[in-house]
Amino acid sequence: MGIIVRQASWNALSIAIGTIAGAVNTVLILPRVFEDSPDDWGLIKLITAYALTGAQFLCIGAPQIISRFYPRMVGRQRDAMVTFALAIPLSLLLILGAILFLGPVELQDWLGNKAPELRGEYTIAFVLMTFQTLFISLYGYMASIFKTTLFQMLNDMFQKVGYLLIVLAFALGWISFTQLLYIYTAIYGLQFLIILWQSMANGLRLRFSFQDLNKKEILNYGAYSILDRGAAVIVANLDIIMLAAILGAAGLKDIAFYTIAFYMGSVAMIPQKSISVIANPVVSKAIHEENWLELASVYRKSSVTQLLIGGFIFAMVWANIDEIMLLIPEKFRGGKWVVLFIGISKLFALASGVNGAIIIYSKYYRANLAINTSLVVLTMVTNYFFIHPHYLNMGINGAALATAITFLVYNVVKTWYVFGRFGIHQMDKSFNITALLVLSGALVYFLPLGISPIAAIAIKSGLVTITFALVAYHFRLSDELHAMANKYILRKK
Repeated sequence: MGIIVRQASWNALSIAIGTIAGAVNTVLILPRVFEDSPDDWGLIKLITAYALTGAQFLCIGAPQIISRFYPRMVGRQRDAMVTFALAIPLSLLLILGAILFLGPVELQDWLGNKAPELRGEYTIAFVLMTFQTLFISLYGYMASIFKTTLFQMLNDMFQKVGYLLIVLAFALGWISFTQLLYIYTAIYGLQFLIILWQSMANGLRLRFSFQDLNKKEILNYGAYSILDRGAAVIVANLDIIMLAAILGAAGLKDIAFYTIAFYMGSVAMIPQKSISVIANPVVSKAIHEENWLELASVYRKSSVTQLLIGGFIFAMVWANIDEIMLLIPEKFRGGKWVVLFIGISKLFALASGVNGAIIIYSKYYRANLAINTSLVVLTMVTNYFFIHPHYLNMGINGAALATAITFLVYNVVKTWYVFGRFGIHQMDKSFNITALLVLSGALVYFLPLGISPIAAIAIKSGLVTITFALVAYHFRLSDELHAMANKYILRKK
């Protein structure tokens, strides 16, 4: 776990900076900038949702292909395999672009009728999707050579700080809303160019001689892994897409309200982002070498560390949720239960550790497609019935509750499958950590203070921190974090 801890620390720093920038932007700035036009904010999120969802499909498992086959090949065969994997999404993007922009006028009219809430911004959505597809495809190469810090920095700090800066420029009247969309798209383009440059600087060489490759095996694996880590991205963005699809253009305002609450509930995912990007290639290597002790260790430790840190973050958010809501404009305060449901869904994901990576990098990878397809279908069905006015009509609360239900089912199924195939699980400390989360978060939430929101947040955060730290340390809920506390905080040898 040494390499995981080192790179996860740098990844966590990038994510922390990105999270602070994202929090300032999403909670403090965007609600005020778009207070009179929340539908514009909703349009930005909807374009992004379409682009990020499409990118997960269009990469056709390229990052998973590279992560799986890279350790098994050497020399020029590696170069050819990486080139072949990257050529798959690029070819699909060229075909899709030709159909969209060189196809018949009737196609444009059909798109306009199917998604009028996009306001005709199909070009921006496609360009953004192109950049994101190529960006996440190159992640497979950088992860395979254990160079994940740059990817995480670009994906979190660079992206969110850039978004913060252009929103400030828009608020100051330096750029128009249309220019904001263009610059926002350019940020994704620039991060792709940076990771392409660094990939080539770290040995990426394109080799278009594929005769030594088992192309059928590679394509077959890519097809089955198409919804690996991307399933969570798709599910997160399906909420937004379906809010717009079911409620129409009027749903753009609801998307803006949903976005701020969804962000607050999602901050618990900080440890998962920093750990998984380096843990996944370690899982791939352990499975290839049939090092089952290492695999079980990574599985258990990743789950415990993610759930403990993520649970602490979410406990902090929920304990202060009423005070946080008082800091934002009144019209954006209706997402309190969205925060709770989304936060719970993220805790399910954290508790599952790297079970998704274990499935996709093993010989049982075919099960991944069935499990993740079921997740997407279940998400669509539950969203439809929870959101639609003719059924439960719960609006944004329904979208969040649907996400919590689907993630619970999804992660239970994956955990059960890994246990059935490998005889390993990660649940030995999950119940203890959950009890700690309830103790520190829920109890402090009900504490009446009757003071200013800022002062209340400071006091409640301190109480959550002290409770969480003392209990977690005393009961040694994480050996790694316990050792770090002894070394860096208590200065014990």
